[in-house]
Amino acid sequence: MLEPYIKRIRKNSKIHITGKSSVGVKLSEDDFRFSVPEFNRIELIERSDILVINHFSLLPYDLISKSLKKGKHIFAVDYPNYGINEFEELAKLAKEANIVFQFSNPLFNHPAVQWIKNNIKPPAYWDITCYKKDYKDELLTGLLMMLQGMVNGSPKKISSLSFKNPLALSEFINLRLDYGNATIVNLNFGSLNSDEFTIKAFASGIFVALNFITKNFSYNNSKINPGKIKFTDEFDIFIENTQSKRQPVTEIEDYIKVLHNIASVKSKLSQFSDS
Repeated sequence: MLEPYIKRIRKNSKIHITGKSSVGVKLSEDDFRFSVPEFNRIELIERSDILVINHFSLLPYDLISKSLKKGKHIFAVDYPNYGINEFEELAKLAKEANIVFQFSNPLFNHPAVQWIKNNIKPPAYWDITCYKKDYKDELLTGLLMMLQGMVNGSPKKISSLSFKNPLALSEFINLRLDYGNATIVNLNFGSLNSDEFTIKAFASGIFVALNFITKNFSYNNSKINPGKIKFTDEFDIFIENTQSKRQPVTEIEDYIKVLHNIASVKSKLSQFSDS
């Protein structure tokens, strides 16, 4: 999972890869393609200025807290499973130390989504559908993280609906998100026997349709070529921000807002638990 980050770091002459810590991590053959020194986690943190972490489950909260106090910049590849109160404390430490604690936002980082971000302004209506064969809670986290970046804010009102069909091994969840700035998002997600991920966006004089499974992207029925969309990758922005500060990214405060939204959604969906 860290391979693309290693490749990009090696292209930056200002950054030296100190090492990695993979104890407790199941490695694939691809992970051995790069010759990177191995350290225990405490020693590696002491030696490094930047930490790229993709297995927070192996790192105690206290260790992350101490890393921030020592001024270590952090790029989170996966989503840590700490409590909201713990994240709020980490956010305070990051602010006091003036360091970058950035979260990967892969759905938002797609060129076509970046195009929407730059070209559609309120009032707007979004219709998003995302189904996975192996639906997990991380899907909702990723979708709300994407929306946090796209709409640049948190919803003021959330309505929800959910149905399960054990015979079809499917689950349907609908959220209607009102952002209070004339932006409405209709979000359908859950599990089906085939993957589906589409975004439709409507604004004055604009209709955008994105299909991430078929890779068909259009604006007012004209094709969008994601390969020609110029934007700065989130990890490149992270590296730049650790050196010069500061372009907008998905930071720890954004993740805390998403966690609050998820808590609200789960509370609302609990009434449908027997459906």
